[in-house]
Amino acid sequence: MSIMKQINSLLTASLLVLAFSPLAMAQAPRVTLPVSETQLESAPDGPFQATWESIESNYQVPEWFKDAKFGIFIHWGPYVVPAAGSEWYPKHMYNGLKDHHREHWGHQDEFGYKDFIPMFRAEKFDADEWAQLFKDAGAQYVIPTAEHHDGFAMYDSDLTEWSAVKHGPKKDIIGMLAKAVRGKDLKFGVSNHRVENWDFMYPGIPADSTDLFNPLYAGLYGPPQKPTENSGMGPGDNPDARHPQNDAFMDEWQVRVMEIIDRYQPDLLYFDNGINYRSMDPWKLRIARYYYNSAEKWGKQVSIQSKSDAYKAGTIRDFERESRAPKENVGYYWQVDDPIGHKFGYVEGLRLQKADGIIKNLINNISRNGNLCLNISPKADGTIPEDQKKELLAVGEWLGKYGEAVYSTRGYGENRDGNVRYTSKGRHTLYAFLLGWDGQEQLLPDVSADKVEDICRLDGEKVSWRKDGDKVYVKALQGASDGPATVLKINVAAPKTALFIGDSITDGGWGRSGGSAAPASKRNHWDQNHHLGHSYVIFCAGRAMADNPELDWQWLNRGISGNTLHDIKKRWREDVLMLEPDILTILVGTNDVMQWLGEDIGKDFDVEGWTQEYASLLKSAKEMNPDLKIVLISPFVSAGRSVKPETLEKQQAAVDRLAMATARLAKENGALYVDANSLFHKLTDDNPHRDRWLWDGIHPTPAGHQRLADLWLKATQKNLSYLY
Repeated sequence: MSIMKQINSLLTASLLVLAFSPLAMAQAPRVTLPVSETQLESAPDGPFQATWESIESNYQVPEWFKDAKFGIFIHWGPYVVPAAGSEWYPKHMYNGLKDHHREHWGHQDEFGYKDFIPMFRAEKFDADEWAQLFKDAGAQYVIPTAEHHDGFAMYDSDLTEWSAVKHGPKKDIIGMLAKAVRGKDLKFGVSNHRVENWDFMYPGIPADSTDLFNPLYAGLYGPPQKPTENSGMGPGDNPDARHPQNDAFMDEWQVRVMEIIDRYQPDLLYFDNGINYRSMDPWKLRIARYYYNSAEKWGKQVSIQSKSDAYKAGTIRDFERESRAPKENVGYYWQVDDPIGHKFGYVEGLRLQKADGIIKNLINNISRNGNLCLNISPKADGTIPEDQKKELLAVGEWLGKYGEAVYSTRGYGENRDGNVRYTSKGRHTLYAFLLGWDGQEQLLPDVSADKVEDICRLDGEKVSWRKDGDKVYVKALQGASDGPATVLKINVAAPKTALFIGDSITDGGWGRSGGSAAPASKRNHWDQNHHLGHSYVIFCAGRAMADNPELDWQWLNRGISGNTLHDIKKRWREDVLMLEPDILTILVGTNDVMQWLGEDIGKDFDVEGWTQEYASLLKSAKEMNPDLKIVLISPFVSAGRSVKPETLEKQQAAVDRLAMATARLAKENGALYVDANSLFHKLTDDNPHRDRWLWDGIHPTPAGHQRLADLWLKATQKNLSYLY
């Protein structure tokens, strides 16, 4: 039996059991799809499991999101037809706006929310035109509402009759936008608010004076459930309270979200406050497992977005409205969704923000490592009002001039007070945004005078600057504030940086969080490994600086025990390119072979494919810095706890082949080659004391770290002209 036939059967059954008294109607049970345990537990294979520990260990905020800075949110659905109140009109028409509705549309039992749907025709909707507007506005990603609290799906679904494909526009709005937006090289996400539909539309007027409990419309209305002290809109002060939705509703929510994931492969998946209950964690975790493992198959970096602590891990935290945004640089990446008007959905007389205010909000956010996702409000016919277009294009014009200081930057400094905000790009460039500057002499707080080499304005106007002790001051020579902000580019001096990345550099619990490997950006700042790395990197740093005291170097480690090439690729921009190293050391391959052995192997390790992927990464690093010096360390392996005796021979053969490939890779890229494979062969083969060097077969002991450091120093010191 098809899903829709199952729904119709359920509705027919409901008709038989429902009595048409107001009390019985108001207590009508929710009609939901039958969902099996197999459906709930289904997920693509991959590293993510349905536990917070697994999600935290494997999740990373997408690099593209950190670079994007500015996105577009879209609230659009049948609720814009009445163009009154807000996007919550489907709730208010049965409550606070009941008289307004009767005056303009009729009694709620004769003209209910369902009757707006045929009027929501979107006859002038042009997805390509919208996408071009978003591109011209400078946005890098777009998130339309796939389903709002009203329960109407703006996408093509096999799980509901009430969709934009079957009613209203008779178009797959989400599918059309996905194609158009991606056609402009923008990222595409979706928001899903279905959880809130549980009791969202419960009436404050007598049940028999509405259409909400007519079983014919249960597929749209639910029917709505009577609110309890725990709201379907999300918990109040107690997120540990039990959510009001029953398990059947939550099961249906999960499979409907999974359908969206499969059908549109969203780059972002946004949820509203309704999922904030801790008791919803089993469904949230299964969705995260399904989504993130699906993205691994797609080869895409994606993320869930949620509010508060709805997701303990694996999410970008979102703040609704700019007033709730962090007021300083916090230790995580975040987003504000803020409407261009005073409401999210279109209403007559929508009061708009001006472009200058939007730009100032954007500057505040990016200086604190946040993004701005600006919500627009299209009309029912599918047009974006001209006044909204005007402000969007003004934002785009400003970003066209100053995007260098916005895109692909990171927040710098606290940015809490005063009129100066900062972003940075790499180690040598700061950007200062002077908000409302009058051109008079201005202190640049948080900028060390001894590091400044030059300051200029991005708009081409002249600026003078001077040092006074450890402080730096700037003054305009012509012109003052350029619109919402004058943007300065500050070139700063930085010490040479030796960066170590790759697999198996760390050991023990160093660089870990909750017992699992954590990306560099999530390690605790007191963690020694966060700054220097474990023994091998410390040995390299200490010996090199002792032997060459004239060197003023910075030593960084972004290697994590457990890294594979796949992991390194995901963080390559953040952990390598953004750091602009002068010397890059990569320990390669050990965990790639370990992962290969842990899979159902049907063919030999793809050495050539692996080599080509590494060559591509090295090329991007050399493009970032043509003077970059590279050191490649071969993989290694021996018998140990992490190496099964029955696979050791096969693993050793693969490591030997990768070591040869690494040597070739080094030669082709003008890099130094460090042969750790031969070193650990000599130390462990036929040696009764092999445990002195590799404590589990793939991680060096402290003595092994010392030998690895000696090997690095020997190779580099033989090439002082190359490195130093």
